[in-house]
Amino acid sequence: MSHGPGPQRRFSRVPAECPVLVRFLDADEAQRYSRTQVVGLGGCSFIHPRALEPGTGVRLDIGVGEGLVEAEGRVVYSKSEGAWFEVGVEFLRITPGARARLATLFQKLPPQP
Repeated sequence: MSHGPGPQRRFSRVPAECPVLVRFLDADEAQRYSRTQVVGLGGCSFIHPRALEPGTGVRLDIGVGEGLVEAEGRVVYSKSEGAWFEVGVEFLRITPGARARLATLFQKLPPQP
């Protein structure tokens, strides 16, 4: 049964495998290297070995081209992908320069709906 279209996204996104260092703001959990799956100007998703609780604060260092994008955000979902979890993060703090660097990904690939 279909429930109609989901909420409209505020930001376009593109599939992009970028290296990312994930650090937790309010937990003693160890930092972890991963790869993004999808990147947008308002957030990204990456693979993690366990589900993360929605609302968990994270700091992400994302490698984009020859530079680094630093952003703080919060987990909005974790969904099972076999032995791993896809974790979606909404950016809460990102500088205009970092957002501009992310925008370069859109010049290479068409956005996803």
